[in-house]
Amino acid sequence: MAVRLGARLMAVVAAVILLPVTAVLTGTPAAADTRVDNPYVAAQRYVDPWWSASAAAEPGGAAVADQPTGVWLDRVSLIEGTASSPGLRAHLNEAVVQDAFGSAPLTIQIVLDDLPTGTAPTRSPTGTSAWRPTA
Repeated sequence: MAVRLGARLMAVVAAVILLPVTAVLTGTPAAADTRVDNPYVAAQRYVDPWWSASAAAEPGGAAVADQPTGVWLDRVSLIEGTASSPGLRAHLNEAVVQDAFGSAPLTIQIVLDDLPTGTAPTRSPTGTSAWRPTA
């Protein structure tokens, strides 16, 4: 059961990330013969507004507050979001808003780190319970 749950969770996470990023952010599906060698060339990059506000509140933080960053999801709770941290859906919704106001395509980097992947519970570096495969 735990193996199937982990596989299902990863399938849901992959679908939630890949489908909106490839379909919603581009607005229309790319033609079958269209190929992009480097999606970052001439593209806007997602700026996490929650991180930006936090950085701007620090002394000297305004200098880096509008720099793009990756969205790190290193706990299952961050997929849905918590009271203090927005979830994946909130970031994707914000990316759609930022894309609507830009003249170039938008890229968003999402980093999945240390999410459940197996059958044996262990403690992750962030202190949450994680699943590791048993050998």
